[in-house]
Parts: sequence; C-alpha cells; structure tokens
Amino acid sequence: MVKKDRKKLLRDHPEFSAWIQQHPDRVKTVRRNPASIQQMFSEWQTANQRKRLFTSFDFGQLASKARRISEVLENMNAVMGMMAEVEAAKKQNN
Repeated sequence: MVKKDRKKLLRDHPEFSAWIQQHPDRVKTVRRNPASIQQMFSEWQTANQRKRLFTSFDFGQLASKARRISEVLENMNAVMGMMAEVEAAKKQNN
C-alpha cells in the first residue's frame, strides 16, 4: 500500500484513525511497518461489525414494547371476560 493510499484510508475513516491513536503500540507498529495498516484496518472492521451487531438491538425499547403488548392482551382478556359474563347473565334471565 503506497503512502497516498494509507493517508486516504485514514482520512476516509476517522474512527479507524482514532482507534490506532488510542494505543501507542499500534502507532509504533504502523510507523515501523506502514504496510501493516491494511491488516489493522481489516481487524478494526471485523471488531466494529461485531459491536454494531449487538448495539443495533435496543433492549430497553424491546422490553417496553413487550410490556405494552402484555397490557393490551390483559385488557383484551378483561373485555372478553366481561362479554362472557354478559352472555351468561342473558342466558340465566331467559
């Protein structure tokens, strides 16, 4: 990978650039062997994809929707129970 391509890679992916700069060992590795940046980029992408997979689920939102569904079903059961009571009362009066 030529210098121009490495600079473009870092410029196009500022999160990757910040990831490299977080650890001095990574910076040293890139300075010693600039070609290693491509391998580091693929590692970073793999790690980032795993994180996105789990962060895409908002468990709080899912729990809130599950609670709402439960409330709706409880209300529906209550209405069905009242309707059954009314029907039973009509049959007893007849």
